[in-house]
Amino acid sequence: MQTYEVKILSYIRNFKKILFICPLCRENNSYVIENEEVKEFKFKCDCCRKEYVAGIQSLEEILKSMG
Repeated sequence: MQTYEVKILSYIRNFKKILFICPLCRENNSYVIENEEVKEFKFKCDCCRKEYVAGIQSLEEILKSMG
């Protein structure tokens, strides 16, 4: 399965929810992560219905900036 690094638009820490842009169709999506240590997850876009592995390496930087 193809892995894509997604661009995180926002992270809601209380709910462990990330908002990101689908790398295939460019639509906004959201996903609730299990924990903040996760580096990637399997995702199926609601808009284009394609399944892929979403990489979220940039989450580390967001967490550092939040303190």
